[in-house]
Amino acid sequence: MTDVPIRSITISDFRRLAGTRTLPLDAPIVLIHGSNGAGKTSVLSALELGLTGQIRSLQRQDPRYTAHLPTLGQDFATVRVEVDSSFTINQGAAAPLTAGGSRIEGNPALTPEAANFYGERCYLDQASLGRLLELYQHREGKQESALAQFVNELLGLEQLDALRTGLSAANDLRSLKKLADRLDDAATRADHAEAALTETTRDLTDARAEIDQARAAARAAARSLGLDPPESPKAERTAGHIDEDADDRLIGAIRRAVADQDLDTERTQLLALQRDLIALGGRLDAAAARPSTLDLTQARDELNEATQQLELWEGGVGPDIEAWQRAARAAGVALDTDHGADIHRALNEVQRLLDSQTALQTEQQAIQSRLDSDQQHLDSLQERLLDAQEHATALVEGLASIRTAVTSDICPVCDRDYAELGLGHLGAHVDAKITQLSQRGQRLLDLRQERDALRVTIARTQTELEATTAALLEPVQAGELEVRAAELARLRDAWQLLGPAAETGRTMRTAEAQARRRVEEFETASIEDQFARAELARCAAILGRPIPDGDTIRAIWEILSGAVRSRLEEIGKRAATQRDGTSAAERMEQALRRQADAVARVADAAQHKGEWDACLKEGRRRQAVARAVFDAATEVRTNVVQRVFTQSLNRVWMSLFSRLAPNEGFIPSFGIPTSSKSGLELTLRTVHREGREGGSPQMMLSAGNLNTAALSLFLALHLAVDPVIPCLVFDDPVQAMDEVHVAQFAGLIRVLARQHERQVIIAVHERELFDYLALELSPAYEGDELLTIELGERSLEQDRGITRHIWTPDPAIAG
Repeated sequence: MTDVPIRSITISDFRRLAGTRTLPLDAPIVLIHGSNGAGKTSVLSALELGLTGQIRSLQRQDPRYTAHLPTLGQDFATVRVEVDSSFTINQGAAAPLTAGGSRIEGNPALTPEAANFYGERCYLDQASLGRLLELYQHREGKQESALAQFVNELLGLEQLDALRTGLSAANDLRSLKKLADRLDDAATRADHAEAALTETTRDLTDARAEIDQARAAARAAARSLGLDPPESPKAERTAGHIDEDADDRLIGAIRRAVADQDLDTERTQLLALQRDLIALGGRLDAAAARPSTLDLTQARDELNEATQQLELWEGGVGPDIEAWQRAARAAGVALDTDHGADIHRALNEVQRLLDSQTALQTEQQAIQSRLDSDQQHLDSLQERLLDAQEHATALVEGLASIRTAVTSDICPVCDRDYAELGLGHLGAHVDAKITQLSQRGQRLLDLRQERDALRVTIARTQTELEATTAALLEPVQAGELEVRAAELARLRDAWQLLGPAAETGRTMRTAEAQARRRVEEFETASIEDQFARAELARCAAILGRPIPDGDTIRAIWEILSGAVRSRLEEIGKRAATQRDGTSAAERMEQALRRQADAVARVADAAQHKGEWDACLKEGRRRQAVARAVFDAATEVRTNVVQRVFTQSLNRVWMSLFSRLAPNEGFIPSFGIPTSSKSGLELTLRTVHREGREGGSPQMMLSAGNLNTAALSLFLALHLAVDPVIPCLVFDDPVQAMDEVHVAQFAGLIRVLARQHERQVIIAVHERELFDYLALELSPAYEGDELLTIELGERSLEQDRGITRHIWTPDPAIAG
């Protein structure tokens, strides 16, 4: 059948359903049977997930329910539901929806509107049936309950409720500010403007106090500069006269007084003069340590006398000494201050070289003698070694060859009988001789070792001889060294005669140099004295002071230095006064600017405060208008609800309950709804068939009839509006019903499927109930159809437990 909304479902590894199964659902009525744990609830949960993208009953219990949807041991589960194309926005074949871990991936089969309608008004899961009345009346915060939302939709109050919802914030200014950004901004800005006005007023008060302090400091500074400041504005206000320019005139007078007194130039001139006097004082201290200019003549006489004596000496023995020095340098002597020591050192070095050559010659002769002796010994050993080697080798070889022929005492060489000698056997005698000759071979080895050792000794001696020979000078060089030694001995003897005269000349040169330095010091002292007097005269002229007569140079320097220090201290005090005046003037100018700025900010803040207060006042006026409209809309809504409510939903609910539970005396219904700020408030009650009002359904009905009340309310809410998707899905809805209730429920399902054109899917777990419903809901006319699905062991058979029941005419009736 193709005109039903839900066509089929394919499930893979979903909860109890391991593997992959595809179940057809394209029939007006679908019955699903399975014992507890067979998977019938899993099928309906998978159907809800595939249609809406969520499972509301599981989500209420655990927000992380998606982690438990895959079959144990699997990472994810997949569900694909085929629906009529008018209920989906998906293009082409339905795509699978995957669940596992913390997320669900894929798009549900239904449109968002149809998915919401299915979850609220089409699917009644087993866990929610017993709590349905509680769930319908539950509300979170200020939101309306699900039942109140259904009633609003039933009564068609969306526009009126939208008006009330839009104006609900008008009841509270704080809520209104959250929606009206400009109103909230106006209130915030009004508060900020008032705070700014308070702050700027405080700043203005502080600025005026600062001006009074700055004005007092400026007047004191003006008096220190020799000015006569005008009366303060405060005193003038007290006397009734206000002069707004008095502060500006006071500041101008201070600045002009400071500008007229150019202290920087005078200070710079005095500092330069002080530096010159300090430098002059240092030169005076240095001159005081030098001799007086009064001894200059005597020093010059002493210099002339020392010069004459030095000239006489240089004209006498001077040339002889110079000639000796030239000869010494030519002989390679490095002359220093002590020529005698220099010549002795050079002569000792040459004599040491001559002695070392003599020792080397002696050593060379000894080495050569030792080498000749060793060579003669080597030659003798070589001859002995050759002779012994030749004799021993030939004899041993001969005897060894004869020994093989000796078999008796007859000698194979001379044919004589060795036994005649009575010395034993001939073989033994030959063996003894061979042994004796073999022992002589050790002697040959000793001779070879002695020869080899002697060769090593000779090679070492030759190396030593070569090194000694290389260290000896050539004959020409040795002769030159002897000539130099003779020349140095001659120079040594000559210096013994010239040494006293040279010492006298050295003393004369020292005396002449000291006399010359003394004359130069006297002349420098005279020049420093003249410079100091001229410099002091220049300093006195700059200071405008005369030089005292009769005072020493040091005394004049002390007087002028003291005068410079006094003048600098005076200028420092005047400069400090000027700085204080300038600082006071700047401080007063800054205080005046801050006061002017504070006045402007106070005026600006007052203006802004007035503007935002006006905006806030207008906002409150509009809030009052909105509140009046809200109250009027609430009154109209209440009247509509009270007038229409009992004529629609209550009648349908009472009719359904009475049909399912015809023997129950108390009929559940809605109380008269009331409105509040948070929306419509509904209460449930019971009314006896005789008209008496009872308590709430939970108080007056049995557990079975309470489930019947919840089921009938669910059906009433479904039938009260045009369905977005015409289907109803129940998970074991008759588990607490007796036979009468079950029969009434079966009849109601037939009416829903055939008259109201609803596709009905029901899951039950009792076999007898399944068989009964399958019989009661079997096709009754042509085109009618029933689809039964059996889970558990029945699903393992060839038809997979799926049976499609199609209407066929009864032969008895047809005949």
